[in-house]
Amino acid sequence: MTWIDAMLDRLRTARHAVLTEVHADGPLAVDGPALCGRIAGLRGGLRAHGLSPGDRVGLVGPNRIAWIATDLAILAEGLVPVPLYARAQAAELVTSLHDARAALVVVDDEARATTLRQAGCTAPIVTWGALMQEGRPIADPPAPRAPGDLATLCVTSGTSGQPKAARITIANIAAMLPVTASALSGLTHQPPEADRAFHYLPLCFMGSRIVLWTALWRGTPLWLSTDLDRLLDEIGEARPTWFLNVPALLERVRHGAEAAMRARGPVVSALYDAALDAAYARTAGEPLGRRQRAALAVGDRLLFAPIRARLGPHLRFLICGSAPLAPDVQRWFSAVGIPVYQVYGLTETTAIVTMDRPGDALPGGLGFPIPGCDVRIASDGTLEVRGAHVFDGYDGLPDATAAMFTDDGWLRTGDLASLRRGGRLEVSGRAKHVLVPTTGHNVVPEPLEQAVLAALPGASHAVIVGHGKPHLAVLVFGAVDPAAIRPALDAVNRDLPHYRRLRAHHHRAAPLTDAEGLLTANGKLRRRAITEAFAADIEALYA
Repeated sequence: MTWIDAMLDRLRTARHAVLTEVHADGPLAVDGPALCGRIAGLRGGLRAHGLSPGDRVGLVGPNRIAWIATDLAILAEGLVPVPLYARAQAAELVTSLHDARAALVVVDDEARATTLRQAGCTAPIVTWGALMQEGRPIADPPAPRAPGDLATLCVTSGTSGQPKAARITIANIAAMLPVTASALSGLTHQPPEADRAFHYLPLCFMGSRIVLWTALWRGTPLWLSTDLDRLLDEIGEARPTWFLNVPALLERVRHGAEAAMRARGPVVSALYDAALDAAYARTAGEPLGRRQRAALAVGDRLLFAPIRARLGPHLRFLICGSAPLAPDVQRWFSAVGIPVYQVYGLTETTAIVTMDRPGDALPGGLGFPIPGCDVRIASDGTLEVRGAHVFDGYDGLPDATAAMFTDDGWLRTGDLASLRRGGRLEVSGRAKHVLVPTTGHNVVPEPLEQAVLAALPGASHAVIVGHGKPHLAVLVFGAVDPAAIRPALDAVNRDLPHYRRLRAHHHRAAPLTDAEGLLTANGKLRRRAITEAFAADIEALYA
């Protein structure tokens, strides 16, 4: 029996709402037996297309119950799901489907099917609604799978270079699910069905797949966002106990809360500052004086409690991954009473390498290696990993696969890292992102970018440039006062050595977006695309 069998067995007996879509006009929920009925119908449609075990099936659409049912039906039939980011450009989707040798493509509606056909997709395309009608329901046990069989192809987000399809095996997922399930049990301290998870990130990426499959495997109800423009309202409606985040949302929540405090006048602003300082001191283990204790008690009741309520009355913690979370943001959430636990990993490690432990989340740290995962620091300062969760290579790309592994079989992550006392991991940035100005110094951009964002509330992104140039500069994006940028950079520069100082800047009021091809779906910077798009502006900084 595989984890696929175990997941479907649990769903058959789950009489509670296992999946719920959040909509402006009310929630749409499905219990376990009803979901299994949908899966059976979709399996019949897949079988009617004459597919053979191991065939690849593309899956393109927004986060919906139908998406999940289709994913599970593909797995149950012994096929290989190839989920793709629905907001990617059609040409990019077609290239990925072609490279994956998709025998069938399942989409959400005819409009998307037409777009893919017009972009050159030659594989048969069917909507998930039509697929339900194309065969008789199949309630057979899932097709047998061996541990080394391919479970899914997960297309990397392509922060640099072209996206590649990572081969994730049945054994990779089997190694990961007990780890994530155990970690969640240690954080929630209640039965899985009593938890309530919320999810807004695209389900096509590995971190999201692990959240989804862990929730179904544990029996945890999962609420799905359907409209990112209503995200905070959706969170309030879902009333989650936990949910996965990228740093951009947490930064947005913090900046919004602080702006609201400042707008309420000097008295509230002063109380907020005093309460926050006291909370920071308490977290650091410092003894609090009488005034500090009073400020913290009043501030927590009047100011911090409404912030917590905005994210749901049952929220116990947040999980954050995908990109570096600024230490001051993690520290702020802890101060207002919402622990944030970080996870670190890659698509190639089935999403996770390290996790924070309950009650032991250190801002700036990325937790400890998960059970069964070995880590080491290579001579060039980059992290290397091995374990049962490490992927089977890139599909159809033997040279790219070979480049990812050392001669003795360790996965090269490409991340500059260090292991602190007790084995806690810290990552300073990507080795391939290191900038070398004409001074000859190596500069990791990520810490500088975090410092700029901390100094410029309201800025959405900061991108350090200067490779091969006489000095560093920064591209600032977002609705900030242009007159405030230079003083903020001066403050950042104050304690920096000369070769790390930011001597010029370019500002664009509009934030970077994935629609421009400048961010991945999870908010990571596509650095090569950014430097190409702003090449003229960058050159002007050095004119």
